[in-house]
Amino acid sequence: MLYATGKMHFLSSMLTRVSGRSTSKLAQDKLDQQVGVTILQ
Repeated sequence: MLYATGKMHFLSSMLTRVSGRSTSKLAQDKLDQQVGVTILQ
């Protein structure tokens, strides 16, 4: 299954626009809150 599609880029841009934060930052915060995972950059 291919995940890097136009739909995923569109969803990412909408999440960024609505939240004012990058999808990477949103994922990092959500994962840290729910399961204690830290994403290193």
